[in-house]
Amino acid sequence: MRKIPIYSHPAAGWPALISSTQKLMDYKTFLRGGISVFKSNQPQGGFDCPGCAWPDHKSHKAIDVCENGIKVIASETMTHKADADFFTRHTVTELQSWTGYELEHSGRLSEPMYYDAAQDRYVPIPWEAAYSLIAEQLGQLDSPDEALFYTSGRVTNEPAFLFQLFVRCFGTNNLPDCSNMCHEPTSVMLSRQLGIGKATVMLEDFEQAKLILMFGQNPATNHPRMLEMLAHAHEQGCRIISINPMREQGLSKFRNPQKPTHMAAGQSADMVDDVIQIQIGGDAALLTGIAKWLIENDKINHDFITTHTSGFEPLKQWLTEQSWSDITLGCGISQTDIINLAELVADSPATICTWGMGITQHVQGDDNVAMITNLLLLMGMIGIDGAGASPVRGHSNVQGDRTMGIHERPSKSLLDSLERVFEHPMPQEHGYDVVTGAKALIAGKLKVFMGMGGNYAVAAPDTSAIEQALTTTQLNIFVGTKLNETMLYPGANNLILPCLGRTERIVTTKGEQFATIEDSMC
Repeated sequence: MRKIPIYSHPAAGWPALISSTQKLMDYKTFLRGGISVFKSNQPQGGFDCPGCAWPDHKSHKAIDVCENGIKVIASETMTHKADADFFTRHTVTELQSWTGYELEHSGRLSEPMYYDAAQDRYVPIPWEAAYSLIAEQLGQLDSPDEALFYTSGRVTNEPAFLFQLFVRCFGTNNLPDCSNMCHEPTSVMLSRQLGIGKATVMLEDFEQAKLILMFGQNPATNHPRMLEMLAHAHEQGCRIISINPMREQGLSKFRNPQKPTHMAAGQSADMVDDVIQIQIGGDAALLTGIAKWLIENDKINHDFITTHTSGFEPLKQWLTEQSWSDITLGCGISQTDIINLAELVADSPATICTWGMGITQHVQGDDNVAMITNLLLLMGMIGIDGAGASPVRGHSNVQGDRTMGIHERPSKSLLDSLERVFEHPMPQEHGYDVVTGAKALIAGKLKVFMGMGGNYAVAAPDTSAIEQALTTTQLNIFVGTKLNETMLYPGANNLILPCLGRTERIVTTKGEQFATIEDSMC
């Protein structure tokens, strides 16, 4: 049996720079991609990095991008094309055996393609013919609800708004989004508890926080630009606690490529004061214990609770009824350690709770988010500097798409506004989300599937079942920049439509345009 070496080096540093260079070389875009790297997250003539949704600091730097972002930029800026010649050389059956890596490296999609079953190949089709085919197939449906319109967080705000408007004018709310599979509990519970399903902090709040509780996230892997802010907060005296079943190396040591002293002298920044290695799925139990101790020892903010909250008494009663034996069993942390953590919360004048999908991707994801929010409300940590809720979205514009109306359960106010402005009736029935849409597709209830970006079959549960179900539809439409697995399981009619990426200039007959996104902190 081969022994796997333990990674003991700091996150980022020279290995990240070397890996980033290798990615640019791998996609054969060293010069073009390298130039684009310098424009990432820049306010003048730049673009928001497609890698993740971590916000930009107001004091912009010459280089403000991480290894993950450079990989995505390299992928978007490669000049190699998956054009008609490429599809002439490869049948769809052959391409089904390729890995996702191989498909992506086949090049940028460059012209509309239609699947020819007789040849088992994609062949070029004029844009006008593609649009006519889509209109014809949509017009033949018995109901607009027989079509599913999926969206990825790579879609920027403006096309997202137009996409949802098109779908609703067509007559359905079947608008599943990749957010169904990541921060859905965040959006639902924060909306119920705070009135908005988003962060209550700005990036500058991290500079004023005295305590940061990080739940279920690994910034070094998923949003590395957060590491610099955490390191800076720690230098300012903020105490940072990671609550995670895994002890992430990137939170213990971070070598900042932006600091010459780090790179030249091999220095690294410490960020985490302690790691609470919680039992998987035990977050709500841990938070219950913290809240229970705070209430029973009168360490809560009574003025804030009285002025700004409701439902305190039922919560207090429920917490009083919870036994410490059940709490410690549920989270795997001793009562002493829970109380120690509760004392830190009690002593902090400014606390931020930040979390990733380690909190949301559970059966009890709603409860996890609810208890984080309850803790912040108990301590009055909403609406003050250096404190609040900070869900960290991993995808680049999944939050912005929701703001633009991509939602299978739209609010009445949104539908009323759309009807008033566009003078067109909007569908009132809720539509399919990712999971119910997949079930409907597999059950044969859907005749048209459209993916606005993304890789639906791979991202959603039960990939093979979805791939097979896609072959039973009357029409599949895939809008994207690169080939992926979902595009290779054609129905009776199948279209691949290329599009621009966020890293590219958008030039129309009216001049150069711009696109916007919404980051994790709005």
